[in-house]
Amino acid sequence: MGMDWHLELKTALKALAGAVVTDAWVNEMALYGPEDAGHFTDPSLNFVQANVLELRTLDGGTIHISCVQDNDTWAIWPHVVSTDKQLSSDVGEGTFRTRPMPEFPRGSVSCFQMAPDDVSSIQEIRMTIDKREVILRAGEVYEKTDGTLSVCDRDESVLVLLDGEAYSQLKFNEPIYSPLDR
Repeated sequence: MGMDWHLELKTALKALAGAVVTDAWVNEMALYGPEDAGHFTDPSLNFVQANVLELRTLDGGTIHISCVQDNDTWAIWPHVVSTDKQLSSDVGEGTFRTRPMPEFPRGSVSCFQMAPDDVSSIQEIRMTIDKREVILRAGEVYEKTDGTLSVCDRDESVLVLLDGEAYSQLKFNEPIYSPLDR
């Protein structure tokens, strides 16, 4: 990753810290299920699995948050995009869909942290928006052939958690439940 990537990342992080979020959209990937009829929600998985999370801000800005591959692992990559690149609703068939995200909080970003602090490999971003904690984490749900699900850490999706309690209960890289539990 070159200097242009670092400059773009730092610009987006600066735009996020202190922004006023007015709208949120998501291009999401189903958590599990067949490719022609994926399941986007599950009571045991209290998050949205995003290819792109889009935050629109009061100053007219648009920030896309996705993941980028960094050698053997994936990192969160916020980047500022022009308004002609904004997401728009689609019907969504199978594994992917794009939709507005009304459950995402609106308001001022009053607290902003990332881990690790090294901007070249961000695994997690925590924000407080209108007194609600938002956690963005690089990861992805995998469904094994027997139907068992696991949430893999440092993978190519952005896990959008709107509840710190849900995050504290999330177990990475181990089976969550078997198909008999569903």
